[in-house]
Amino acid sequence: MAGSFLVMLAVLLTARRVQDNSALLVVGLMFGSFTSALVGVLAYFSSAEQLQRFTFWSMGSLGNLPWKHVGI
Repeated sequence: MAGSFLVMLAVLLTARRVQDNSALLVVGLMFGSFTSALVGVLAYFSSAEQLQRFTFWSMGSLGNLPWKHVGI
């Protein structure tokens, strides 16, 4: 969640400087590609069990989480 907030803040700060909507769209796509690449690198260095949990979590499953993490 903190990473998403930082990316949103970066796009908003860029939006103040860029007046062209097309350029802002390209900047947003660049940030999205960068964060996707970062998630791909983290997935590469993860174990098989961590990768399986991440895959199920990204599909919306909370089955592998303890109750204290579900509340967060």
